[in-house]
Amino acid sequence: MFRSGIVYTKNWERTYEYDTGGNITSAITRINNNGVLQNTIYENTYTYDSAWKDLLVKYNGNSITYDQIGNPIRYYDNSYLTWEQGRKLASINKNGGMIYYKYNEDGLRTSKGFNHPVNGISSTQYIYADGILTAQITGNEQLYFRYDSNDDLLAFEYNNGSTTQTYYYVKNLQGDIIGILNGSGIEVVTYKYDAWGKVTIAGSMASTIGTINPFRYRSYYYDMETGFYYLQSRYYDPVTSRYLNADVLETMLLDQNDLLSTNLFAYCANNPVNNVDYNGMFWSRVIIAAASGAIFGGIAYAIGRALKISGKPLAIFVALGVIIGAWRGVQILTSINQLIKPVIYFFSNPGKVYFGLKLLNFIQFEIHNPHHNKPIHFVIRLFWGGNKNFGIGGLGNDEN
Repeated sequence: MFRSGIVYTKNWERTYEYDTGGNITSAITRINNNGVLQNTIYENTYTYDSAWKDLLVKYNGNSITYDQIGNPIRYYDNSYLTWEQGRKLASINKNGGMIYYKYNEDGLRTSKGFNHPVNGISSTQYIYADGILTAQITGNEQLYFRYDSNDDLLAFEYNNGSTTQTYYYVKNLQGDIIGILNGSGIEVVTYKYDAWGKVTIAGSMASTIGTINPFRYRSYYYDMETGFYYLQSRYYDPVTSRYLNADVLETMLLDQNDLLSTNLFAYCANNPVNNVDYNGMFWSRVIIAAASGAIFGGIAYAIGRALKISGKPLAIFVALGVIIGAWRGVQILTSINQLIKPVIYFFSNPGKVYFGLKLLNFIQFEIHNPHHNKPIHFVIRLFWGGNKNFGIGGLGNDEN
């Protein structure tokens, strides 16, 4: 084996083994009982082609077959795939249903059709502006996506054919969509992911809005029918932790010093915590690594000044903070985020503006304006039993 990697939570630990080409050969998951590892829960195994050594030919003993350029035509789950114009996925026959895809001249997906003998027939149309998805239409249902000036997702409007509701995204520091707020600022959906993007959904509207919303891990577009993420030029499978098909050969020339630049299937150089890939072609280091270095440097500076450190010792102290932040800052900040679960929101309804902070899923601080003919109103809410809450200055049940 070439190397190994470990992903863990307080409840379990997953160990990955790799070959010399950077391909995952096994993923072993064990229970973590207060730091003591228990027996293996399950193990995922990977087998590769003897000639094209990055070509995954078996996953957990189930065979995968490909065409000559590395597009799978029969997948490990016994689904069948067809391709057009080289690397564009045209259709999938999965679980008795057919899924069809169409693309424009820029390679962006413009429609998705679904035909299943039990679940029926549906078709989704996609609308873009300057390459950014702004709307999708499925029958009578319409979704309109809202972005900030940096083209980062903020919210979406959902029209079910009769009414329109606005919902707001909650993200973590890595760009994952981890929650959805309704128009009253109440969290109605939560998403949890493993390191590679496998998702679980919870919340009072998990089966409706939580499923309808397509943006998930790293703010990628998620296809519920297949479990794949659509990254424009390719599809990513979070189960195998690999891209479905091979990247363009030019990718191998990007970094001659990086072994994984020659691996045309690896997702984010097998470093999903610190890297991101929005178009399936070129992964890049997540900006948060640099930002967390700056954050920890600032914290070190504040602590140093509080301890009355100055001059060269202070500079060294700050430099250590920057190094720790860039090296482990993402993991530390993510752990803090998971512990206190902060939700910061700002939105407006006609005639009213809201700004709030929610911690630990049951403490909420909110300012809104106006309120009962007063210019500003501050409220602290304590939540229990779903969305029931008691607020200083008010008592009520927030609606979804």
